[in-house]
Amino acid sequence: MRFLLIFIFLIPLVSADAVINELMYDPPSSDTGREWIEIYSDGNCTNLANYKLFESNVNHGLTLKNGSFTLCNNEYAIIADDADSFSQEYNFTGNLYDSSFSLSNTNETISLKSNATNIVNTIAYDYLLGAQGNSKTLCLLNNILRECKQTPGYENQIESNITYNLIINELFPDPQGYDDAPMPSGEFIEIYNPNNFDLDIKGYYLVDNANHQLIISDTNTISGTIIKSNKYLAAYANGFFGFLNNEDLEIIKLIDNNGNLLDELSYGYTEEALTWSLVNGIWQLREPSPNEENKKDEPEYNAQLKIEKVYLGNDEKAKFGDTIRIKVSVYKGNTSKTAVALELDKLSKKSSFNVYEKFKNQTLTIPILIEPNCDNKIKSGKYNLILSGLGAEDKKEIEVSGFSKEICKTTDFDNLNFEILTAPNEIAENSNTEIKLINNDNKKHSFKVWSYIIKDRNIVSYDSQDNLKEIELPDKSSSIINLENSLEPDTESGTYTLRIKVLKDTRKTPETIDFDVKVENELHQNQTKNLINPKFTSNAIYESSGEKAKNISIYIFVFLLLVITVAIIIKK
Repeated sequence: MRFLLIFIFLIPLVSADAVINELMYDPPSSDTGREWIEIYSDGNCTNLANYKLFESNVNHGLTLKNGSFTLCNNEYAIIADDADSFSQEYNFTGNLYDSSFSLSNTNETISLKSNATNIVNTIAYDYLLGAQGNSKTLCLLNNILRECKQTPGYENQIESNITYNLIINELFPDPQGYDDAPMPSGEFIEIYNPNNFDLDIKGYYLVDNANHQLIISDTNTISGTIIKSNKYLAAYANGFFGFLNNEDLEIIKLIDNNGNLLDELSYGYTEEALTWSLVNGIWQLREPSPNEENKKDEPEYNAQLKIEKVYLGNDEKAKFGDTIRIKVSVYKGNTSKTAVALELDKLSKKSSFNVYEKFKNQTLTIPILIEPNCDNKIKSGKYNLILSGLGAEDKKEIEVSGFSKEICKTTDFDNLNFEILTAPNEIAENSNTEIKLINNDNKKHSFKVWSYIIKDRNIVSYDSQDNLKEIELPDKSSSIINLENSLEPDTESGTYTLRIKVLKDTRKTPETIDFDVKVENELHQNQTKNLINPKFTSNAIYESSGEKAKNISIYIFVFLLLVITVAIIIKK
């Protein structure tokens, strides 16, 4: 019955030379200022100066913005709820009238009046006919209302004949780690929309050389399937294994939901951690930029190390026995090497960590303990801080003089030796950090380790010690500690500091290690992008007696349950 009513309402109530011919009732994304109605003249010239758009029981007047009010045979005009926005979005130069109306996204009847009372044309529409938020319109073809390609100011076209211009713009065949990792990691293919209108590409699909199909949907895109005009959308493998080849010839095709081939490309090899990106019309290897414009510059393949800043305390001096903090930046390039170390030449032990993710820059702050020099055998003077590894090196000279009398009262002078095993580069909701503590001393030591996330001295990860771990390390042993931090719900996107605190034995002042991390709350993904490989195990892991008791209780319970079960079976 609903479709019968639609057909009846399409018949003009009186003879008219101007009819409602096409309407955009539900544009993609926001409707505000983007709805429009097309008028078509199929007869004598008609002056629309006094015409009204009757919608929602209101007569809406027409204001001329461009062209003429006089519409003659086979001419078109657009009534827009925001003529300026319409003109800009569609680059429209035809007959354009501004009006104030708001079309329903479900169903409605609208009319064209020659004055306040005389209806000359009426049309009724329903969302069941289509064009609901998918960049398409409802239009008249053979006096039947149906889903069409949007053609404001031009002849209507049936949807089955439409092919939109879309371009494969970037693809990521060989990310570090698992190719089928959950988004926003893993393989992706990015599509560019060069049209002057938004497009919903839900149901479009990508086909590889082995005829695997990756269907574009809300489950493999970050923010839905609508590509705004002149913008980008990345479709991720997101668990789909074996889609893009890392070696040998691969051919990728983009197909719309009518089976039309929109674009295709081929490649014969790739480089780990780089994408094939379309730059100035040429496919080139670049750093990944999903959902953004491709990077123009060629990636730097060589590793780069830089000592950014040395924090020396309030007196701006370094003394023997001081713990100083050094801010460094590390860029891995494409080297297979992973180890990086920082030391004060001849005056400290090395603080080391491993970097695994290629073509990424990481900034962190590392503590260094200067030798106490209690026997005054080391001369004051200038010494080099040395940051080395990955086939690169950087040095910075600092002056060391005097000594700390307090630290010379004890015999515990050894530096805190550690390795950063996992450190997040980006955080969506929570982060996991692994640090390996190493006791090279000939006696046992106890440690307290915790972490939190700050910005401008404000903590944004709840309590600063809610992940506190207490560890006891016997001599010549090590332990891996996992620290998890959760962001407060209202944390804004931006650059923050992940701060790790390590307190040794009975010391009052903990060592501090800082990392720069990027918070991306708009991803809405409970994931992190890690700087380094989390698959690292220690030769020996020791815990405090309290932690051991908690962990061993589980095994005791399972053992007792097993004994009871065996006894019952034997008794039967």
